Amino acid sequence: MSDNHSDLNSRRGWHPGLLRKVVLATARKLSEHGIPIPPLDFYEAVADRGEEIIIEAVADAIAAGHDDIDTVIANIRVARRLLERFGDDLFLATEQADDPLLARLAAYLALEGSDGYNEIGYQCAWGAQGNPDWGTLWGVKQKIRDFTPAFVLKVCMKGDFRWLAVECHAPNRALSDDLHTRVRARTMFVSGVPVLAFSPTDVEKDASACVEEIGYAASILAQELLAMHGIEPPPRRDFRPRG
Repeated sequence: MSDNHSDLNSRRGWHPGLLRKVVLATARKLSEHGIPIPPLDFYEAVADRGEEIIIEAVADAIAAGHDDIDTVIANIRVARRLLERFGDDLFLATEQADDPLLARLAAYLALEGSDGYNEIGYQCAWGAQGNPDWGTLWGVKQKIRDFTPAFVLKVCMKGDFRWLAVECHAPNRALSDDLHTRVRARTMFVSGVPVLAFSPTDVEKDASACVEEIGYAASILAQELLAMHGIEPPPRRDFRPRG
């Protein structure tokens, strides 16, 4: 979905509170269509976080000034992506999830998902647009090899790629505060694909923190691809458990 211009996205100039209107309008439309969603206060929090991201991006662009045009452009792109795509991505990913728990992760993956280098791109029609030369795609309930996880990420680099799957059924566990240790403890393998597993309690408590862990795992895979192409050194740490 490269050009989303529905009634769920803004075509007008930005002003504070605009993304909030988009998010709440999307939540209303999801409810009207009978799609399972979290409570309204969840979308209030998503809207608040989205507003923070845009305001921070605009502030950084202004602070950069004429001497750092690359920073200006990068931050404007962040704001435009949310205003032009987030409404549709949120609606379609939630519809595909068809589950209020998965809808929480889908919302934050669409809002602030990252592979450590790039924002990750939601793909509704999986595989229809091909792979990026450098970047990460994510989808909901897409088949990978011989299983269909709740979410799948495909980290791509010049024709090479790495898979990462995400599930939401792990039992409650007391995990380390250290991000690397926590992600390693959550990880299992299915058909050669690393799978991060979160408990319902994890997702309901802080979906944003879960997405941060997903981003950390994706960043290791992205660094592996960069090392394969001689662009960066191999990652110093691997999130995947050793058997």
